[in-house]
Amino acid sequence: MFRFSIEWSRIEPRQGEFDDDALERYAHWCRLLRAEGVEPMVTLLHFTEPGWFVDLGGWEDSASVEAFGAFARYVVPRLAPFVSYWCTLNEPVGCAVNGWLQGIHPPGRTGEVRAIFTVLFHMLLGHKHAADAIAASACASAARAAATAASPAPDASGGGAAAPLPPPTVLIANNVIWFEAHPDSWWNPVMHLIAWGANMVFNFAVMSALVTGALPQLPLPLDSFAWLLGARPALRSLRGSVNACGVNNYVRVWFRVNWGALLSPLTGRTYARTKSGGRGTGGGGGGGGGGGGEAQHHRVGDDEAADVISGEQAVGGGVLQGDPHDPLFEMSDMGWDLTPSSLGIVIDQFWRRHRLPILVTESGIADGDEHDHRRVRYLSGCLRAVHDALARGVDVRGYTYWSMLDNFEWAEGYRPRFGLCRVDYDTLERTPTGGFELYQEVVARHRQRQHAAAAPR
Repeated sequence: MFRFSIEWSRIEPRQGEFDDDALERYAHWCRLLRAEGVEPMVTLLHFTEPGWFVDLGGWEDSASVEAFGAFARYVVPRLAPFVSYWCTLNEPVGCAVNGWLQGIHPPGRTGEVRAIFTVLFHMLLGHKHAADAIAASACASAARAAATAASPAPDASGGGAAAPLPPPTVLIANNVIWFEAHPDSWWNPVMHLIAWGANMVFNFAVMSALVTGALPQLPLPLDSFAWLLGARPALRSLRGSVNACGVNNYVRVWFRVNWGALLSPLTGRTYARTKSGGRGTGGGGGGGGGGGGEAQHHRVGDDEAADVISGEQAVGGGVLQGDPHDPLFEMSDMGWDLTPSSLGIVIDQFWRRHRLPILVTESGIADGDEHDHRRVRYLSGCLRAVHDALARGVDVRGYTYWSMLDNFEWAEGYRPRFGLCRVDYDTLERTPTGGFELYQEVVARHRQRQHAAAAPR
């Protein structure tokens, strides 16, 4: 399986005006992938939006729902003959939180909690439009296939479509930061409740709406809030709009009480939450790991540490702190602990809640070392976590690594190197990494087992 994203601004550079040549390029890619035995997974929206859409008010404006729906209704029928896996939205929660709470993604605003819910509400309604377009295309394809089968005349369309595809798989890619109480807080049930609540709101609420049409009532009465705002009927319409769970998982966050910040009014010490992990200043309580451990494992230089921002959580001025780093763990170049076991936990949790097929839509590591030993170790652990989940009976349908090539990593720019192929940004030369070789070998062995199982006996 190969996941790629449609660039909305290329397909619809001006509202209502579509570029068929640009869309044909995506269709061509899908045909090439299928010819090589690779299932394409198309993502309709992966953060980037046309300028005209932003001028409309973006996802804060209700007009965004129909605008995205019109885009989906144009794209889906033209790609449907070659695509059976659809991701309508990538990380809607991350988009809303990073854009309107943390301010690290466009539009770069901070602390606008109400806007977060407005944006998410409109994005999910846009998803429903896209899911309906996918279902309509599948019905139309089935009708054409039935008509063709009943007709003695050969199909002379020459459209390049292969045999009829299976029913479409529709999902969103959930950005899952797995929250746990810090092991030092085992004695404090409050930390476990906080971690449980964070998982419910951040990781599970959106999938609950898409599967059941309702939001969780704990730890916050979110569904009751929707009723008070008149949004409950629209939420109910979302029920069953996905038939699989997509999970993006890179990091696990431990919650703990930062005693230095909590006692700062008494001690007179100040506490400054930095982007590199919430470390204290002036003797204030530190974050999740000691300096020696971080120096040993951290691959980010001191002059870049302030750019390590993703994965952190801080509540109440730093009194409650979620820090992704523990000195016992090796770190990626994003400053995240390399804990592939968290992927197995995430897979299990989504499976238990929804009993829908699981697709790991993103999983990877930033490793800029010339010899990417960390990537090899981490990827091996993630693949083992998927294998173990399958052995437990979990219906895992696929694993897609982020990403094939080094790329522009949003707020972090070009510094993080996630690619299985290293890209020289001066010459654009691409060099396979050790992670690429490992992944290639695993895929080849898996195909051999599939062919052997399918061979006649």
